[in-house]
Amino acid sequence: MSEPARTRRGAFAGIAIAVATTVCGVLPVFLAGSLSVQANADLGLTAAILGIVIAVFWASSSVFSRPAGRIAERWGVRPTLMLTVGLAFVAMVGVAFASPSWPWFALWMLVAGAANGFGHPPSNALILATVRSTFTGTAFGIKQAAIPISTLCAGIAVPLIALTLGWRATFIVGAALCALTLLAIGLFVPALEARRRAGKGDGITGTLRTYFLLMAVSGFLGVAQANVIGGFTVQTAVERGFGPAEAGFIVVGASIAGIVVRIAVGMAADRGLGGTMRTVAVMLLLGAVGLGGIAYGSGPVFIAGCVLAFGAGWGWNGLVHYTIAQRAGAFTASATGLVQGGAYAGGAVGPLLFGFLGTQAGLGVGWAVAAGCAVASGVAAYLASRLEGGLSLPGSRTTGPAGPPRSSQPRRR
Repeated sequence: MSEPARTRRGAFAGIAIAVATTVCGVLPVFLAGSLSVQANADLGLTAAILGIVIAVFWASSSVFSRPAGRIAERWGVRPTLMLTVGLAFVAMVGVAFASPSWPWFALWMLVAGAANGFGHPPSNALILATVRSTFTGTAFGIKQAAIPISTLCAGIAVPLIALTLGWRATFIVGAALCALTLLAIGLFVPALEARRRAGKGDGITGTLRTYFLLMAVSGFLGVAQANVIGGFTVQTAVERGFGPAEAGFIVVGASIAGIVVRIAVGMAADRGLGGTMRTVAVMLLLGAVGLGGIAYGSGPVFIAGCVLAFGAGWGWNGLVHYTIAQRAGAFTASATGLVQGGAYAGGAVGPLLFGFLGTQAGLGVGWAVAAGCAVASGVAAYLASRLEGGLSLPGSRTTGPAGPPRSSQPRRR
């Protein structure tokens, strides 16, 4: 590995760029959810149509996720990161200036979904290439905190930008963020060479493949309910009697809980506490309790449900990425693509189903079904955890998935 990537500064830059890339990829869909009330007058975003728009985003992410792992390994980290953020920039500009109706809005969400699908494999590879192995749990927690950071930004955007300058202005700000991230990638991401593939396939076979497939099933169900949280909380809060600005601040507070939980469980994993799919299962079951509060509560109960759902029910993602890296070793990018493909498919189905149920039976029924998905996801995560004892330790863990070998010696400071 090049010397800059081994320094504390290199690790900080790697984590920061991984976070920024993840924010750029996922921010468009959370802006769509948080700004649905304001955009409804221009685009006609009913609950059902919003579900379609969000589903388009996550379906696109699912389609592009698996090839993204292979592309990250063949092209290298920096080109794939630039592709990710470049697509996000195009989507942001398209929404801001070329969305006269909701089908156009959905088209730009398709582009944004492709950006999100390409984002995780190279971001994970960058972390593994620049961060020492004893800090990777925390690093993945920080990186996945980008998702609640995105919901936090989307929530803040309602009172600060959408209610003053208009909802389209928020996407202009998002495009500016993408431009700055592209500049940072060009300046600070080391030129990590692509991994040369020795043969066909992704190197993931046998029990290990079953393990990752169970993780994909858990991800399908878990992200199905998680994306409902990100896409429909504001709309539900307004229905329960909160004002648009108050609903935005509820999302902000709940997002902070999500950020704290993701980083905390990552730090715990680095210290040998948790760090397995069993921990993920427990978090999902706690999240189901929070979803029940959203489904049937109001006032303080609704707010508490949001905090628990955002924190526990949506705070397990970083731990999943950490587990993938621990088990997949040099094939982390491919394994990430496999697991994220299932997760993104759930992200498409969940909002679509919720939008239909919300329109036909009421939002409360939709949230109750989301809670059921969280429980089922927890069961799948538990089944995956039962295989962990039979998996070999990651002997190739020291090889970065899309870069040169990681040093087994302490890094110079």
